[in-house]
Amino acid sequence: MIRVSIMHIIDPQSKSEKAMKFLSGVSPQVKAALIAATVAMTLAVGGALGWVIQYWHYGTENARLKKDNDQLKQDKQELKDQLKAVTADRDTQLTRLAPFLAAADKKFTNNAPDERLTLLVESISKTLQKAPAFEFFVNDLRLGTNEYMTMPTTNGSYPLVVVVNNIGELSADRIYVSVGLPKELNVLESAGWNMGSSAFLTNDRVNYVEGKFFSAQSEGVVGPNRSMIFSPLTIQETNSVGIDSVNFVRLSATARNAIMFQKNIWLHLTNGTNLPHLGY
Repeated sequence: MIRVSIMHIIDPQSKSEKAMKFLSGVSPQVKAALIAATVAMTLAVGGALGWVIQYWHYGTENARLKKDNDQLKQDKQELKDQLKAVTADRDTQLTRLAPFLAAADKKFTNNAPDERLTLLVESISKTLQKAPAFEFFVNDLRLGTNEYMTMPTTNGSYPLVVVVNNIGELSADRIYVSVGLPKELNVLESAGWNMGSSAFLTNDRVNYVEGKFFSAQSEGVVGPNRSMIFSPLTIQETNSVGIDSVNFVRLSATARNAIMFQKNIWLHLTNGTNLPHLGY
């Protein structure tokens, strides 16, 4: 048996050499046609690639512009909302300011319109500085900055005498004084005092404050450096908070021509024989 072995002979020529050999054998017309076809194909591929790159660039740019446009719309809406809020607040302030502007125009007719409100504020400030001002005494003790007062109740009861002193530069027209005491205390009011309730308004609702509230009013005027002594409130020893207790007391005083002055103290009721004194 004879075996025949066929070997594949590899052409050592490169593809480029074969192409050059092929081109050398064709006519000039064919060469021109091949070159033109190659150039056309290169231009076509390059144009397509350029279109793809341009399309991608335009798409990216459009996305960025859309994002910027959306942000501008959001910023514009926020500015509109802020302007609306500022305008509403301005209108509210102008409404509140209108009576003062009218008073300033009426009082300072000879001054420039833009100066009248300032002149009115200065006038009010000077008036308030000269207005009646009050300080409190309890049982001949000047409260001042003190926050504690001790009162013995050994004798079964003890009077609480409130005195209001006018330390302002003008006379006070009818001093109105009020005293707030814990509801647990047994308090007897004498002539001239009225017992009532205290309340404050929140969200169109009346909220009542726990405790006992007594009020009294002076007759006539109280001049500068003059005092008004009110009839005593009697605190009884037999109260539900016990003989030794600390109680919150609120004093306030005002007048027809004065603002309200307040003073809060802690009243220490104790079983002792000493006189009332400041401090615990």
